[in-house]
Amino acid sequence: MMLRKLAWCALLAAGIGFLCGCSKLQYKNWQTLTLQSSKMEVATVLGEPNKWKKEEAWMYHDGDRQVTVNCEFVGGDNLTYSRWVDPEHGVHEIGRAAIEGTDLIDRDTRKTDINQ
Repeated sequence: MMLRKLAWCALLAAGIGFLCGCSKLQYKNWQTLTLQSSKMEVATVLGEPNKWKKEEAWMYHDGDRQVTVNCEFVGGDNLTYSRWVDPEHGVHEIGRAAIEGTDLIDRDTRKTDINQ
């Protein structure tokens, strides 16, 4: 009986730990990325992209925490640009963006000249 209670407590603790932040999409994890990081390394550090994954660009998004991360791999397997955006840390970038429209704002916004 005691062993059963102990097992339930361990299971409950593991479940709470999982729900409270086992996400790999963490700022401290993102900070470990460099321009030499391969796609495999990025996936290991941040997990698989959950918003979209294309050959040269990946996007991660956590709506609950308002976190958006863009990663670009232009011309190869190594990271060429990454951007972290969240309310707590603000906007941080590695490298220089090469692909236009790789974030939610650029993709969902169309520029219109109202003077024409």
